[in-house]
Amino acid sequence: MSQSDSFLVVEPISPERVAPLSQDEQLRLLAAVEQSQNYRDLAIIQLLLATGLRVGELCELRWADLYLETEPGHLLVRTGKIKQVRKLVLPPDVCAALRDLGDQGQADSQATVFVGQRGNMTARGVQDVVRKYALRAGLRNLSPHILRHTYMRRLMEQDVPLPQIAAWMGASAQMLLSSYATAIDEGRLMPRLPVGEAPP
Repeated sequence: MSQSDSFLVVEPISPERVAPLSQDEQLRLLAAVEQSQNYRDLAIIQLLLATGLRVGELCELRWADLYLETEPGHLLVRTGKIKQVRKLVLPPDVCAALRDLGDQGQADSQATVFVGQRGNMTARGVQDVVRKYALRAGLRNLSPHILRHTYMRRLMEQDVPLPQIAAWMGASAQMLLSSYATAIDEGRLMPRLPVGEAPP
């Protein structure tokens, strides 16, 4: 190890940066983005909270992956660390936000759902969207990954078995145990919010 390496310090993630949002904080965040009347941003925030998608998965969503007129509405995630296609049910309000966003004439196309000023939405663009409305809602250090934590903790509060949560999140149960310890530890402290259930 070199002398410079010996001074390398990895800063631990503080509880403030990984703690899932409370019900009140979620409502404040949604209120902030709703006030903007920006269909794209509203769909992004609602989708992250309702499905726990990774940022990369959200950026890669295509209209052909969305089934907004079925009952219930759902989407197909074609990426992820375990390389499996998974099906996630969408609550009605999320389906409505996505309908408002897009030209439904593209529903069967391979066009990406979320587009920025310079082309397809990037991870940095999604992070900027989340931070912008977090500031308006008075929330500190918010990231898309915290919204993923929030989704997981909500499922745990509803007594969804860990293997099912892992399947919906596109991860292994072991990874969830190690990477989402804060959400797991606090999982039964959060008031319930509606969440779409995946079909059997």
